[in-house]
Amino acid sequence: MKVKATKIIDIDKLFKVELNKKNPIISCVSAMLGIAAGVILQALSPTVGSGTDKLFLSFYSLNSDRSIPEIFASSFVYNMFIIMLLMFLGFSAVGFALVYILPFFKGLGVGAVCSYIYSAYLFKGVAYCALFVFPVAVLQFLAIILACNESAQMSADILDLIRKNSSAEAKIRSDLYVLRYIIITAAVAVSSLIYAVCVMLFFKVSS
Repeated sequence: MKVKATKIIDIDKLFKVELNKKNPIISCVSAMLGIAAGVILQALSPTVGSGTDKLFLSFYSLNSDRSIPEIFASSFVYNMFIIMLLMFLGFSAVGFALVYILPFFKGLGVGAVCSYIYSAYLFKGVAYCALFVFPVAVLQFLAIILACNESAQMSADILDLIRKNSSAEAKIRSDLYVLRYIIITAAVAVSSLIYAVCVMLFFKVSS
């Protein structure tokens, strides 16, 4: 009697990311609007500007004495908070309408920081952003955009399954969903490590 081996997880499906054409575009637009809003608020608003100044100075004094593992840990926790929010929104039938807010807030922070660095260091600030901010921001935004895509599709699938009253497909989809989020978590860890190195280099170059 032959026993058929069954695949618990289809590896091909795991790495076959089904990109809805609208999802990455909406995420990118949300992130870019956030960056633009951060730059404008930092440049034009005295309240936001002074707040960013204090935040940056406290960040500088706090992290200048930290080691790379400590900076990595703080960055990883912050970014994983965003990723976990996106993951849980994916399990909601209305999450697909809410996931695109998070790239905006991430962009808001990046835009404010870039604007501050430029105002503090002028043309050197452009080089600092190009070397130390943009590479990490691109990796982190990529992870968030992939997470938004996964969460939006999962949320839409759940809404569709609720209407059809089916659970078999939901189980298969949720397995892949969680595993893909583990991969996204690994990407966040890599970007946080690069961030920690960039912060240390920035302190050495700018001091």
